[in-house]
Amino acid sequence: MGLLKLLGTGLVSVLPFAPSAPAHQVALVRPAQPPAASQALQMSVEIDQGVTSLPVATSGPGVVLNDQGQILQTLPAGKAVYARPGDEGGISLGSWQGPASVWLVPQGQGFVYAGRHWYRGRLRLIREGNGILVVNQVPLEEYLFSVVGCEMPAYWSLEALKAQAVAARSYAVAHYVRPASQFYQLGNDQAWQVYRGLDGETPRTQAAVLATTGQILSYRGGIVISLYASTDQVVLQAHDGLGMSQTGAEALAAKGYNYQQILGDYYPGASLAELELAAR
Repeated sequence: MGLLKLLGTGLVSVLPFAPSAPAHQVALVRPAQPPAASQALQMSVEIDQGVTSLPVATSGPGVVLNDQGQILQTLPAGKAVYARPGDEGGISLGSWQGPASVWLVPQGQGFVYAGRHWYRGRLRLIREGNGILVVNQVPLEEYLFSVVGCEMPAYWSLEALKAQAVAARSYAVAHYVRPASQFYQLGNDQAWQVYRGLDGETPRTQAAVLATTGQILSYRGGIVISLYASTDQVVLQAHDGLGMSQTGAEALAAKGYNYQQILGDYYPGASLAELELAAR
């Protein structure tokens, strides 16, 4: 796992962290780590919990791994199997019985399916009491492809979408540093940032993310947890006026503001910083 480096400083107070969700305790299951070392910043996102039956699949041929990265089973392309709590505290995939934590990994450039959506990255299933915790591990920038499209209409101005991408990236990285659980950094609903995998993506949301790759809001070398909401009124009610109004960002873009100016308007004094991921 790498260390985050922040480049750039600013002059605005760091906004307070949102309350963390209760940590999940699962015996004999390791904290959220990829089965293989990676230099890319990977987000672990909780997409479901307490499920007793869930269809899962990989778009192409896939494999099931344990936490040590060993192949336990293969998965046929595009064929769903049901994940259920198995015998002796494990997880079953169809008729196959596995351990308390398994990873579903598509081969090549494939995707994983869970419940109702296809996702980039890989899927982790963790036995949790009588149910299963479902976590999608996905590279940060690819995670944002979906978040931007779920949080803001993709037909809005590209500069507003870029501002949303930076705000969403800062929010995500803040929770990467201060995760909600030992198994994931944040959830996938409005209590966090809305995330629906490939269903949230469009070419415009991808373009907004790629145009701002690695950029977050920073204050004195720290990460600004860049809160935002749909309107100025909601920002005032939900965040005491601290954060970006999404409709306001679109209105500023329509006046010719670029994304840096939009962010400067809603996070006065903050500066853009670039993330680096360095090996330990």
